[in-house]
Amino acid sequence: NNTGYSGREGIFEMMPLTEEMKQVISKGVDVEVLNRSMTEMGMPTLYSAAVVKVLEKKTTVEELIRVVPPTR
Repeated sequence: NNTGYSGREGIFEMMPLTEEMKQVISKGVDVEVLNRSMTEMGMPTLYSAAVVKVLEKKTTVEELIRVVPPTR
């Protein structure tokens, strides 16, 4: 059936655990504050990583819209 993952591209959002992020997390902040902190620190979003894949013609806009949640 060829239903495996061969040839597929992954889209990832990585959060390096810097001292600044450790401080934010240790405060027990909610997800919105954590996302805002990540953005302020210049960390790319899952959405922006997907946009790069579209620009590289490794996926389509339709697939981006179908799979990736709105950016934070």
